[in-house]
Amino acid sequence: MTPGNENIENDFNRSIMIALAIVGMAIGIALPMFAYIQLQGIFPEISDPGDRLAFAIKWMCFPVLALVAGMGAIGAGRIFSEYADGSTPPVGTRLELHRRYMQNTVEQLLIFIPTQLALVTLLPADRLAVIPVWAVLFLVARILFWAGYIKNPMYRSLGIMMVVPNQFAALFILFQIVM
Repeated sequence: MTPGNENIENDFNRSIMIALAIVGMAIGIALPMFAYIQLQGIFPEISDPGDRLAFAIKWMCFPVLALVAGMGAIGAGRIFSEYADGSTPPVGTRLELHRRYMQNTVEQLLIFIPTQLALVTLLPADRLAVIPVWAVLFLVARILFWAGYIKNPMYRSLGIMMVVPNQFAALFILFQIVM
């Protein structure tokens, strides 16, 4: 980068970040909506609340894989480095980025899983396909978030915005409970 072009590059990166965020949000809204509308009845209708929760819990293995992958990357990164003793790696290192990915994934899972478990109890019996779609979408979104984080932290916006609609679902659930 030539001197004086820092703002141009920052604006370029910010433009990419915003574009990725918009695409991520669109995907995060469109795929669950598609599942809700077009994939109705793809799974057997489950009316028993316990069976619905069991259905959702099985699908939560996909989001948990995002956590397992991060743990594996951190473990592999530590064992072959001077940070095998558990010390904190310097900011900007790949190992530190993996740790930040893991922290964010834990935070996202704390919102995602309870929301999905509550949502499965509120969905019409023929619309349960949204749960597997959202579970797989979460995993894909976390992989894209992680890859973006490693390439350039501004590029993580695609993956993070793909799971934001789940937070809207949490608000919908709260509305259903209160009303």
